Amino acid sequence: MVYCTHCNAQNNSGSTYCYVCKTGLTNSQPPQISPQFHHNHYNNYHQKTPNLFEAFKKVKNTEPVSLWNWVLTLFLLSIPVAGIILAFVWGFSDSEKQSKSNFCKAYLIMLGISIVLWVGFMIVSTLFFHALFESFFYVPEQYF
Repeated sequence: MVYCTHCNAQNNSGSTYCYVCKTGLTNSQPPQISPQFHHNHYNNYHQKTPNLFEAFKKVKNTEPVSLWNWVLTLFLLSIPVAGIILAFVWGFSDSEKQSKSNFCKAYLIMLGISIVLWVGFMIVSTLFFHALFESFFYVPEQYF
């Protein structure tokens, strides 16, 4: 193994450049590092690292939603215009619980997809029936 004299990274033997700092490798002996060096780097690393669990708790409210809250949510989302407005409010609010917010976003996506499919079906069916009955109601000009 070859050690970098600049950053003390351990490189494969035969390497000409350090894979960490990209400086040329000349010394193949491991560097002499004092125990105080390791202690200082360990403390500096852990002081700069945030507590990920605390950071995750601050991002969103991850508590579960109760059963009756889900029942009320589904009931209110079934109201035609108010349900869409509530889905936008709950889906993009920072104060709502994360699972309810994600559910409302998925609800809005599925609602948009179903509206697009419905409009497409209506256009295709209108064109189909127009083509089908156009010749059925054809009256030649000689009868006028």
